[in-house]
Amino acid sequence: MFRVNWTNKALKELSAIVVFWNEHNGSQKYSKKLHSEIKQAVKLLKQNPQIGVRTDLLNVRRYGILTNFSLFYSIEEQTVNILSVWDNRRNPDELNL
Repeated sequence: MFRVNWTNKALKELSAIVVFWNEHNGSQKYSKKLHSEIKQAVKLLKQNPQIGVRTDLLNVRRYGILTNFSLFYSIEEQTVNILSVWDNRRNPDELNL
């Protein structure tokens, strides 16, 4: 089984997404659902990191969550590095990995 390493950038993005949806919805219900889906995705990536779709970037893969979000990650030896938690509705030109 692979280890998972979250970059500071990915953690900040996740935090910002959670804060936004908590404020936007006035509740934590959606944020909790999203967090649960991300935890499940990470569990799958630990078991089989190759399940994500290859991107145009060298060694970077994407795994979709709840249609509107993606985890961008790389694989190094026995470690999955979570590079970004991305809202797919954002301008893709802003994705800076």
